[in-house]
Amino acid sequence: MEQLRVGILSTGNIAATMADTVAKMKEARIYAVASRSLEKAEAFAERFQI
Repeated sequence: MEQLRVGILSTGNIAATMADTVAKMKEARIYAVASRSLEKAEAFAERFQI
């Protein structure tokens, strides 16, 4: 079965909770993150190894 690729459109608290949840799932992985702030998106991507 192919992994579900998830894109996250935010870097706030709810997005972080979602990223924590997806990271624990073997059927899915975080594929991308988007934010109005490049710095926040880069920090989020580094934190969750995206």
